[in-house]
Amino acid sequence: MNKLFLITAGCLVVLLTASCSYANAGIPIVAVQLPFMLSLLMPVILIETILLRESLSLHWFTATLISFKANLISTVLGCPIAWFLQFFASIPISASLTAFYENEILDRLSDLVILASVILPFPAYEGKIFWLIPFGGIVGLLPAYFVSVWLESAFIRKQAHERNINPKRLMYRVNLFSYALLVGVWGLQLCFNLLQGDEVSLFSADLF
Repeated sequence: MNKLFLITAGCLVVLLTASCSYANAGIPIVAVQLPFMLSLLMPVILIETILLRESLSLHWFTATLISFKANLISTVLGCPIAWFLQFFASIPISASLTAFYENEILDRLSDLVILASVILPFPAYEGKIFWLIPFGGIVGLLPAYFVSVWLESAFIRKQAHERNINPKRLMYRVNLFSYALLVGVWGLQLCFNLLQGDEVSLFSADLF
């Protein structure tokens, strides 16, 4: 467990350092999103505490402690892991969109796939951060969901096996509720930012 916390602390330091970086390399979008994700930690912990208590017949304190530790690890450690998966998957996906057929919509979709992972230091993307961060947050929730289930299921394995419950299957259900909250928050933030920026579509000419 000590090694896990050391790795988690290291990931947090790297992400916070990257979020303050002004180098001419792309900045991982998760580094900018992390403070916002941490601010949503308490409502997520509350949701999962209630669900774990009901599913595993736990005391409030036990369910809260498990939920707190599991979500802290899945946020600080899971977010970087999910980002790496998202980033490395985005490269072949982006390339395949324009590999065989050139089209303006496909070109922009190809850009969106990359921009959901990395803030690129090019003048063309200046002023686009207002929608890139929440958009990247929504896209990043897909790999983050599976990483969270993988990490958090370890924290309930003992209690789940005592009740003949599959821990991963239970965490898939539990995380559906907490991730519904995250999708809603990021979606509202994206809509608000687009409206504030007088943008109406992710494919409008002025957006890129």
